[in-house]
Amino acid sequence: MLMNLDLNRVDQPAGRCNDTPPGIAPREDDPRLFTWSEDRVNLVVLFLLAWCLRVGLAAWAGLDHIEGADAWVYYSEAAGLVEGRGLVRNLPNGSPHLSALNMPLTPLLLACGMKVFGTTATVSRMVAISISSLAAPLMYLIAGTIMPRRWALLAGLGCAIHPTFLFYSIETLTEPFYIPFLFLAVLMTVRAMRRPGLATEFTAGVAWGLAALCRPHALPAAVLLALGMGLTLRSWRPVLGLTLGTVLILTPWSTRNFLVFGKPVLLSLEGGETFLGANNPYVVRDPELAGMWIAPMGIQEYRARMIQCHNELEINDALMRISLDYLRGHPQVIPRLVFNKWTRWLTPITQSGGLTRLIVLCTYGVLLALVAVGVVFGTVRYSPLLLATLAITLADFTLVGLFWGNLTRGRIPLELIWLPWGVQTVRLLVVAPIASWYRGRMGWE
Repeated sequence: MLMNLDLNRVDQPAGRCNDTPPGIAPREDDPRLFTWSEDRVNLVVLFLLAWCLRVGLAAWAGLDHIEGADAWVYYSEAAGLVEGRGLVRNLPNGSPHLSALNMPLTPLLLACGMKVFGTTATVSRMVAISISSLAAPLMYLIAGTIMPRRWALLAGLGCAIHPTFLFYSIETLTEPFYIPFLFLAVLMTVRAMRRPGLATEFTAGVAWGLAALCRPHALPAAVLLALGMGLTLRSWRPVLGLTLGTVLILTPWSTRNFLVFGKPVLLSLEGGETFLGANNPYVVRDPELAGMWIAPMGIQEYRARMIQCHNELEINDALMRISLDYLRGHPQVIPRLVFNKWTRWLTPITQSGGLTRLIVLCTYGVLLALVAVGVVFGTVRYSPLLLATLAITLADFTLVGLFWGNLTRGRIPLELIWLPWGVQTVRLLVVAPIASWYRGRMGWE
């Protein structure tokens, strides 16, 4: 009964979608793409709100220090770039070596800010805050591809105040950089599907390449999306355009790695460490470690192998071999490992209690319920945005099953990319029936 309501009478979109190409069935309630001239006030306000919240939180926590080992790694790599040493890290045996353990865009952007304003912790965190604050206006633009402005604004506000993203976006981690670039890639992809052409598809590929330079997860998502676009538009051109744009961005990084290590390294060399850390006999035997990750350096037998290696490529290959040898000898543990990783990553009830559990339940738990309801009642329906969302989701599921999901922090991109669909469910299944009932009661229909 709810699905028969005249939903277009609630929050009429600013304009109809007249730019839908052949191959994509147009929908009457698809709004046209937002523009800077029409939406600049909302975009600026969302950015300033997100920025002020992050600066306030960072000032309260202390801007002049780096929190956590991962954040310190990226800060140190950025400092190495500023000092002209390149991306350098110490190997387990203590010797410094050019590194490709992590993707380079996070330390590179940090280094740009530190080069201008100084190599202090405060500067590095302000760079992370400023770039992460772009996610809120980008979310507004993304949500605006499937809903009217006032509801897209709600999605942008949700992104600005999302507690988990807010907490991690004030640190020198990948999340403050990856999520805005991921949103930019999604937005460019939607535009390429609404206005297909080699130029728009190439631009989307460039955006996906930039996202992949922040985190490797973006590359498999881009591959899946390119294939999906090709099938949807019934053309090979989207695959070519996205591929060319992505390759253009990743080629300098891959070339540098080939010159350093003598072998192709397309993305990063963290795979072996992550793969072994989540696929080993220790996490299988200990119920407390089910679905978790342990540092190979903390296990004596793995540490001994790592110390013998002379560069990160050797370390990556050695750790990958250890884990693969274990899995080949114990294939029966593979389904349990995958299931435990997915379960630990996706559960809205965390192992830790108190405020952390409450925040996760109130954000991710509610969103998960809304998306599930939206799938059942049809508010989550086909659009270019849904295609991009599914590509990101499938890529993340696959990578988590193979490697590890980093629990709450690793789920942030997935939560945020599904946020517009949660808002859409509230709009169509909650607000629309109430508004329709109220209009009928007031005699407006």
